Amino acid sequence: MISRNVPAKLELYDGFKHIDIAIPEAKVNIEVDGGHHNFDKKQALADLKRTYYSFKKGYLTLRIPNSLITKENLDETADYIVDFLHESIDQLEYDNDLLGWLKRLF
Repeated sequence: MISRNVPAKLELYDGFKHIDIAIPEAKVNIEVDGGHHNFDKKQALADLKRTYYSFKKGYLTLRIPNSLITKENLDETADYIVDFLHESIDQLEYDNDLLGWLKRLF
């Protein structure tokens, strides 16, 4: 992510949990999940709670299976994540513009 000029922070603690990769400027958290995240009900519920608490703080959580973090897939995966981040930032800017417009209106 750094080579793509993404200001990523590794293992950032948000007051509730450690996030694998956080991009605060885009309000996006990235969690890299191993296979046990799908097969262990306790882990899956913990992941859902983590996603919920991040969402309450205005963050979207991307859950990336670790099968995409391989030499063969890493560049394509990173490219899609960067595209997602750009879209997220565009949406945040649009939302802020809309909020500013509404505040001026009322």
